[in-house]
Amino acid sequence: MSLLILIEDLEEGMVLAEPVLNNYGQTLLNKGVEISTNHKKILKTWNIATVYIKNGGNGGGNGDSLIDERIFGFVADSLKQRMSWTPELEIEKDLFNSAVMICASDYKEKQ
Repeated sequence: MSLLILIEDLEEGMVLAEPVLNNYGQTLLNKGVEISTNHKKILKTWNIATVYIKNGGNGGGNGDSLIDERIFGFVADSLKQRMSWTPELEIEKDLFNSAVMICASDYKEKQ
């Protein structure tokens, strides 16, 4: 199972569960890559907000920054019901995913 995590919360040693693509569909980092400080800089340079990591990525994290896919899906569905438009462009999808991440983090803190 993979978990969605904010780039700011990435730690060295975490392993990507999905490839990371830029807005042009080019692969920045492949699935299975172990995150280093340099990788984090690359992701920030390309304005990547979140990535999927393998559950237990480095084994050393406390798990507080991880968002379970079920929570992400629940929050995404709830947000879609409130919206009067459907994200179509990549930038709109990124904006939507950022909003979902913020809401999911708030939801997780309340649990």
